[in-house]
Amino acid sequence: HDVPVGALLDRPDGVVPQLPELRRFREQVLHRLVGRGPVGEAGAQFGPDPPRQRDVGAGHRAAGFVGSHVSLALKKRGDGVVGIDNFNHYYDPSLKKARRSMLAEHGIFVVAGDINDGKLLAKLFDVVGFTHVMHLAAQAGVRYAMENPNSYIHSNIAGLVTLLEICKLAETQPAVVWASSSSVYGLNEKSPFSESDRTDQPASLYAATKKAGEEITHTYNHIYGLSITGLRFFTVYGPWGRPDMAYFSFTKNILQGKPITVYRGKNRVDLARDFTYIDDVVKGCLGSLDTAGRSTGSGGKKTGPAPYRIFNLGNTSPVTVPTLVSILERHLKVKAKKKVVEINGKNPKLGWGGRRKKGWVGLGDGLGWVGLVLMRWRVIMTWRVGFYFCWVNIRLIRQFCLPHQHLTDFINGVGRRLTASD
Repeated sequence: HDVPVGALLDRPDGVVPQLPELRRFREQVLHRLVGRGPVGEAGAQFGPDPPRQRDVGAGHRAAGFVGSHVSLALKKRGDGVVGIDNFNHYYDPSLKKARRSMLAEHGIFVVAGDINDGKLLAKLFDVVGFTHVMHLAAQAGVRYAMENPNSYIHSNIAGLVTLLEICKLAETQPAVVWASSSSVYGLNEKSPFSESDRTDQPASLYAATKKAGEEITHTYNHIYGLSITGLRFFTVYGPWGRPDMAYFSFTKNILQGKPITVYRGKNRVDLARDFTYIDDVVKGCLGSLDTAGRSTGSGGKKTGPAPYRIFNLGNTSPVTVPTLVSILERHLKVKAKKKVVEINGKNPKLGWGGRRKKGWVGLGDGLGWVGLVLMRWRVIMTWRVGFYFCWVNIRLIRQFCLPHQHLTDFINGVGRRLTASD
């Protein structure tokens, strides 16, 4: 459960009733956020925690797609985890709240707040004393920037600076691992992409803010000695994924019998993306945390050079859009109604990260492991459709007052349809 921001901050006497009790509640919760004892809201018992290896601030979007998976993986291996999420309405908040409930079941506490709230972050850092920060904040999406460009500046730039300011002032600065994006390669016509390729031609506002983030983090590394690792994600997919991603929107429209738009390049060239399964991304995030060197500053003063790293975090086998659609059709057992649209101008280059002998570009050499490249659609499709019917269609079904048993039979029927055959 989230705790109101007011419960985490000192307030003047008279503003908040029963201030001593509120302070005790705050200290009790914050003291136990990172696995130091079984406490939860209303006395809920989370059970004993394994020994801590480190205290990790999961950063903004702990209830987001990647953030929730990373938080859970850290907790399961014994790290202390504190999350923060603003639960915005970029997509249905019920999905984020469902992720939060899943995290709560594992004793992971998610604060409802914003990384632009410097006072809140300062209090959390003061009480917990983080050793690492996993910063996954982002206003995502390319097209949404046309509707709300300021949200990208607020989250991707201003929020990042606020967080880095708090990190630099810590007596023992944490190592920072944060989510950049493969979109920084922009109009670069070379593929596969390498970390050394040019990134000065962004093709969207989202890409521009991520490129700005790389420049900003480099500045804080150089001036204040913060250990920084940036991860350029390539189209992450898997259970609990964002509903605005193509594979989810395709699934929804196929199930509803609506047409899907399939874009194609000039001369009937199929477009392709590098899809990366969430488990592989989690491995990359944890590997980045484990290999991050120490920050060298204290209280905003640098005492020596600190590591600065950028890694591509992606697959090595791009998948074309028609292949994606055929996979969905096979597992849904429904034929898609396709509307093929040819893109004018140059054909977009394949968005993929390339391979070296030891694995992914950067990751294979820097983190010492090889990412898996298989497309795992069975698990993602089963989860996606189950969640879709349980969290979206239930609202519609209730409007028609279907008896509970009829609703249960309906959902079970969907599950049998997906799992009857591969």
